[in-house]
Amino acid sequence: MKRSYKLLLKTLLTVVFIYSSVNLSAQTPAKFSSDSIAFFDEMEDYLSNARKEGKDFMKQFKVVWYGGYFSETQREGVYAVSNIMLKKKLRAFPDFRNYLHTVGSFVVDSNQTDQSFQAWQGILLELLEDRNARKFTQFLDFCNGLFRENEGTG
Repeated sequence: MKRSYKLLLKTLLTVVFIYSSVNLSAQTPAKFSSDSIAFFDEMEDYLSNARKEGKDFMKQFKVVWYGGYFSETQREGVYAVSNIMLKKKLRAFPDFRNYLHTVGSFVVDSNQTDQSFQAWQGILLELLEDRNARKFTQFLDFCNGLFRENEGTG
């Protein structure tokens, strides 16, 4: 009796472990689409599955994403950075959320040009080439602070 109970418990724990592993990997996309609508929907699912506030954040980001602020070139840059972030296994929170917040703040800033976006994007891509993503996340934190500061002076 005791032996069958242990076997049942081991089997149950194995099933739970396998299910939770499959469930977690199902929530992280392998790649984001390069279609604007599909990308938004995939990102919304990704962030919403990661945390409750993901849905609220994406409601705010939706205004920027669909509000005419992004050029097609800038959108392509967002797809590229997001897919590299996935490959680097950066987290939905805070990493993806910070990136989307920062890129959204950048494109709504009327002082920024497409040329400055391309230069900024180049820095992001260069930082993502490093094995350690810490410099990338620190740079995003720095940019967030800078954009918040600029909002107050604009």
